[in-house]
Amino acid sequence: MGLSTAPSALASTGSVALAPWPAHVPAAAVKDVVLTGEAVDLARFPIPLLHTKDGGPYLSGGVVVAKDPAGRRNAGMYRLMFRRRNQTGIDLASHSDLRRLYREAWQAGRPLPVAVALGVHLYGMLGATFQAPPGADEFAVAGGLQGAPLDLVRCETVDVEVPADAEIVLEGEILPTGWTADEGRFGDVYWTMGDLKWNPIFRITAITHRRDPLLYCLHMPWENVWLGRAMTEAAAWKILQDVRVQVTAVRAGFGLVVAAIRKASGEGKNALLALLAQGVTKIAIVTDEDVDIFNQEELEWAIAFRVQAGRDVIVVPGARGKHLDPSVRAWELKPGELPMTDKLGIDATIPEGIPREKYERMAYPFAERIRLSDYLGEA
Repeated sequence: MGLSTAPSALASTGSVALAPWPAHVPAAAVKDVVLTGEAVDLARFPIPLLHTKDGGPYLSGGVVVAKDPAGRRNAGMYRLMFRRRNQTGIDLASHSDLRRLYREAWQAGRPLPVAVALGVHLYGMLGATFQAPPGADEFAVAGGLQGAPLDLVRCETVDVEVPADAEIVLEGEILPTGWTADEGRFGDVYWTMGDLKWNPIFRITAITHRRDPLLYCLHMPWENVWLGRAMTEAAAWKILQDVRVQVTAVRAGFGLVVAAIRKASGEGKNALLALLAQGVTKIAIVTDEDVDIFNQEELEWAIAFRVQAGRDVIVVPGARGKHLDPSVRAWELKPGELPMTDKLGIDATIPEGIPREKYERMAYPFAERIRLSDYLGEA
């Protein structure tokens, strides 16, 4: 099932604490070199071809920062395909806060100012991938992870702040042209070569960087998956707590979330519905707390012997999907149209009305007394 092998520290705490509001600093090493106008040239960086059939070189590890009309900051991670010295494509084909902000700007006929911070500390990247509610500041989440406010520095040509510890910052605007530029293919997080798509264009107005910057690119799928899993697990834990389900463990994988709970009547289904509401979750499985969800055999045992498909499997059609998933047939969509998917929930908790002792685990007699050395001799 493509699951992780250990619980994340974030999920085991059940939440992500927010630090005090990010702090603005007047200067940072990322401003050692400032390039504007004709000096803006992405070719000065060794942007790699990451996969053999990619549509071009890609910047895959940038934290993209924008603001809504009220001035509230939003951060997320989006891939950028090199087009020319001052232009890239930007992947906004699926649901995201940045897509929503861009659509509002595009419909108003104006560009959306953004900045892309490359080479950001892991806390900044984790904060950017957290599924924060609209209006929440992902950099406050990053500060909570590091235990201190995140230092931000203001950009040169756009009214946006970026992490001061970045190696490189690309400033500019997403042009109000809509989903009209071809972008891709790209080897994506789902372990497949994605399709050619239509996406907006990001035009760069300034580049700032350290004197000897490091260009960081996120490698697919594992770097991306491990980065996202921790935040998915934390979000899943929180959403279960919000609906008053006693959760004891959470585990995330490729579009999959598994949770162990201390169940009251009916809460297996309640937990499934809550988990399936997460945008990144396509499949959810819920077990009782006696199942070690980090042990694949125990998880399969619970699914095999605590589940009756007609009663314990939930299918939710027409839910929010990801264009990266080939099964949603995103290539059939019109440019800018959002993909839909069916979601699957499996309630692998002990069924209502079946006594718990029916699932009493067998034990081997005298096992605690046996020493192999008594039979095989000392090694």
